[in-house]
Amino acid sequence: MLCARNIQRIKCPKCFPSKAAVLSYVHDKDWRFEVINDEVVLFLSSGKKIISTNGQKVTTPRNALIFWPKETNKFEYVVSEQYSGGTSLLPITWKKRP
Repeated sequence: MLCARNIQRIKCPKCFPSKAAVLSYVHDKDWRFEVINDEVVLFLSSGKKIISTNGQKVTTPRNALIFWPKETNKFEYVVSEQYSGGTSLLPITWKKRP
């Protein structure tokens, strides 16, 4: 299993029309961010599970959403996905060089 942490710092946040636009720019195309009623909302497709967040999470059997107040400057969240294929590295053996 490969896990990662990604920290993005935006040098020119005023270059974007909204925080949702900044977040959409730095994430995959299937992640949808919007500003609704002065809150930034992350809509996650099915198969993704919210592990932790500094926002308010709402989950249903088919969807997951995270809400942050519009004033938020630090968006923290950990999301897991169902296994989506790939090549296992377990059969590989590493040899030390002399």
